[in-house]
Amino acid sequence: MLAPLFLATIATTQPAPRAELVGFAVLPADTFRDGPTSGQFIDPANDRTPPFVDKQPVQGISSMIATDVPGTYLAVSDNGFGAKRNSADYVLCVYEVTPNFETGEVTWKLAFELSDPDDILDWPIVAEMETYPDSDIPVPAKIKEGRKLTGADFDIESMVRLPDGTFWIGDEFGPFLLHFSADGKLLEPPVELPGESMHSPDHPTKDPATAKIARSAGFEGLGATIADLPTQDESLYVALWPTLEKPLDGESGLRTYIYRANFPTKPEKEGWGEYKDKFPYGLIQLSEGAVALGETSASSANIPYYVHIERDNKQGAEAHTKLISASFENVFLDSRNRLQTTPVADLLDLADPNDLDGDGSTDFRFPFVTIESVVVVDERTVLICNDNNYPFSNGRSETEPDHTEFILVHLPKPLSEMGRN
Repeated sequence: MLAPLFLATIATTQPAPRAELVGFAVLPADTFRDGPTSGQFIDPANDRTPPFVDKQPVQGISSMIATDVPGTYLAVSDNGFGAKRNSADYVLCVYEVTPNFETGEVTWKLAFELSDPDDILDWPIVAEMETYPDSDIPVPAKIKEGRKLTGADFDIESMVRLPDGTFWIGDEFGPFLLHFSADGKLLEPPVELPGESMHSPDHPTKDPATAKIARSAGFEGLGATIADLPTQDESLYVALWPTLEKPLDGESGLRTYIYRANFPTKPEKEGWGEYKDKFPYGLIQLSEGAVALGETSASSANIPYYVHIERDNKQGAEAHTKLISASFENVFLDSRNRLQTTPVADLLDLADPNDLDGDGSTDFRFPFVTIESVVVVDERTVLICNDNNYPFSNGRSETEPDHTEFILVHLPKPLSEMGRN
């Protein structure tokens, strides 16, 4: 049975051991899909001039989960161009991506777009408007039809999938937990955080002046635990673990919560569909030099660990803290215990003995301002991907937008042995 509370503490004195780059694949920055014109509310950057007529950039990967096809992943594309005010013409979606580490190429296709066809949201969304917010540009039929959701409606950053094929997605504007069908349709009203003023300035209905959560500091990480309950009338317990990206003012750690999610194929039980006990599940103390959590991701079912990305807000040569950290103990712990976490890889100091990226060096750095996707492949291997913030981030070049890079990292020891004496 799932334990109630724990305090997750990331070690600040133990350096991350040196891991090795064993796979490198690239999705070029200038990758687009067909769609409504995008980028109409951004300025030129890194030698790219918007708008992008009749197309949408395939960018901003902020979370990945494995599919039933080995080596293929579902990838969340976040709110588009980095802010609510400039992303109204970016259609929120999920891609299917397959990095080929033999060729170094990445194949992709659109899995589904997110929408609210049943009019569940009780505030205006872009699809209901005649023109984009603060603009005289008409909202196109491609967004209006089916009430597509855009980057001015939500900033989606994290995703988990339940056994019935539906998805829960973490958002930063509320912050909200959003429940979608297998093909991207909103299933129920957004779930908000309990507590006075526990919202961001981008919340669609609340006073931005009273917000306790900073802009772009909402649910960056989201894990899930699905466990058998020792009862005969209910066989599944579904717990979501949303984590704020940054600490609240005056707090040193990141709040992580437990939300008991309704499992659609089972009858509702008392307490389900609510935040447990109406308070945070625990705190994650960032390592020295880190200012934000890029992801908290559950591992594969047979390896009960959570893996975290810790980062600074720098890129390129100025980047100094890009860590992968992990929780080691079984998640089903007694409430008196603590869940141990420790760094497992320094992404600015990876060995690259085979020069997989072709830069002429046997050392490898992953120096991007936002690194937001990590997947546990097995006990010795993690897959990591950067959010390239097209066309703005330029961690590899001062004049060109970053590509989306997929790296396969081999850890120096199995996860089950990391952090133990």
